[in-house]
Amino acid sequence: MTLKQWPPAGAPVVRTGIREYGRPESFVDGDAVGPMTATHDHRPGPIPGAAPIHRARNGKRAGRRPVPSLCATALCLVMPQAFAQGAPAGKIGIIGDSMSSATHAEDLCGRRDIVECVEDLGGGHDRAWSHSAGQESWSIASLLGFTPDRVVDVSDDGEEWKDALEQAMRVTSDPEVDTVFIGLGANDVCQPRGHDFTGNLDVAEAHIDDTLLHLTDSLSRDGTIYWTGVPNVTRLAELMAGRDHNIVFESCQATWDLDTNKMKDGAAKDACDHFFDNDVCGTLDSSEEAKDLLVDLLLGQWLESEGVEEGPCGKVLSSRSTDQDREDALAYVVALNELMARKARQYSGRNGVRVLFTDRTFRESDRIEPRHISRFDCYHPSRVGQMFLAGEIWTGFMLQGNVFGTEQDTTVYLDEFNARDYCNEEQTPWEGCWTEVNDDGTPTGGDIQIPSRALRVRDNDREIWRAIPLAGADKAWVSFNWRRNNLDRAADYVAFEVSPDGGANWVELDRFQGDADDFGLHRGGFYEITDLAGPDTRIRFRAASGLGGQDEVFFDNVTVQAWRDTGIRVPAVLNDLTGGRIWRVIPARSPVTPPAGAIPSNPMTGERP
Repeated sequence: MTLKQWPPAGAPVVRTGIREYGRPESFVDGDAVGPMTATHDHRPGPIPGAAPIHRARNGKRAGRRPVPSLCATALCLVMPQAFAQGAPAGKIGIIGDSMSSATHAEDLCGRRDIVECVEDLGGGHDRAWSHSAGQESWSIASLLGFTPDRVVDVSDDGEEWKDALEQAMRVTSDPEVDTVFIGLGANDVCQPRGHDFTGNLDVAEAHIDDTLLHLTDSLSRDGTIYWTGVPNVTRLAELMAGRDHNIVFESCQATWDLDTNKMKDGAAKDACDHFFDNDVCGTLDSSEEAKDLLVDLLLGQWLESEGVEEGPCGKVLSSRSTDQDREDALAYVVALNELMARKARQYSGRNGVRVLFTDRTFRESDRIEPRHISRFDCYHPSRVGQMFLAGEIWTGFMLQGNVFGTEQDTTVYLDEFNARDYCNEEQTPWEGCWTEVNDDGTPTGGDIQIPSRALRVRDNDREIWRAIPLAGADKAWVSFNWRRNNLDRAADYVAFEVSPDGGANWVELDRFQGDADDFGLHRGGFYEITDLAGPDTRIRFRAASGLGGQDEVFFDNVTVQAWRDTGIRVPAVLNDLTGGRIWRVIPARSPVTPPAGAIPSNPMTGERP
């Protein structure tokens, strides 16, 4: 085991004591804050991998384990609690809004028509993918050691700080809740066009005070509140406005404006076929009426989920909003985050409850990418965005020296086919280039090629594959968009397949077949390939033997996401309690061997080939 010091040797050290109630000094992403008084009763909140804390029936501790220590060279680091493997004794309560509940993270239509897709996705939740309460191993609740049955999630769409106290009362009504995660504030910023923020901060402060008073009065003396700040929502306007990123509209700006003049032809055709008889869909009037009905449906979903009468976050995202509107919104984000950081410092230690706050999602806003944004509304986090939020928030807590757990690493392999180049890579380098089989081998000619910002596959027995280095991946997913053109029978299809062993064996996860056209509408596919992940993983698109020369399927935005447990276990970060110096424990690591086997169906939809 080696110890890596930060800051470097020679940096000034200011010796301090221990916070009242025995808590180490609170930190906001590495910066020491708040006064400290001397005492020696260490009582950290639940930590992943920590030994269970046994409580008497009154909620107080029935007993304590001795505090272990780790000595390295001349420095002895005192660890607040034993870190033998084990789950937290209590439960975690989730207080939050639509970001916490993962609204619109499930943003893919699959094989549903556009109206069914909107009906199913609008206002819905995919809580398994929530950064806070999700059941995946990377979510905050999971990283803290809580299993799904130990999570009390009361987060809901459209919630603001005015709703926080009611949510807090609901989570604390369960006497086993001793940990709380708070993710609120985005809706306080995302107001309708013309909103004036004057006086809003004072109102928010009153609600924050009420909420924290209740939580610190209600949680057990060794409870913990994990609290995240508001991301920079104004970055969405800069990043997404002109992008074709939505399943219904031509651009995100048209999505936010609900502009029927800028709906995709495929969406309009699907809507007309859904709402009206096909015989009348050729007339302009019925097509326009179908567009209006589809927009009404979208608006109804937003009305239900966000409580608005326009597209999301009109103050920031409407085309009629001004630069001053966005500047005002950004200034309010900054002020609200500063207020929340100050309140975290003020209430941390009250009744023995520690409060940890990070605004890392705001400070790292420049790292937000289009793939992090839902294709349903160009506003909420996508599935990949939910993973990004979890990683940033967790890192923010770890950097404070107060969170003990497992480090994680995510790797993204991406090809948006923006260039006619089979070796294109827009994130992490792939293992190699796309390789054609039974075609001319070029991206500019033949039946398989990149004609215009998408990969086209047509004609019989053609295929194209690419290798992905997924050794040590604990979770792996593939996603892409697709559309069919001129497929007129069931024998016309292109299969999506994955090989775990360099092409020796292939597992078909999906096939895109006729009789169907998608009228230019790109639909989504999302597949977990964890059981097929390894050093020799390949993905491929394979044309059936019956596919004709004019039958074609297009693929775009091919994304492979790999999540790895780095093997850095508790304690991941230690505060030496001498003035904010952080020591990172780096043990020897052993490779992770993914389980063998194949996936017989698409695990996200349950569909079989």
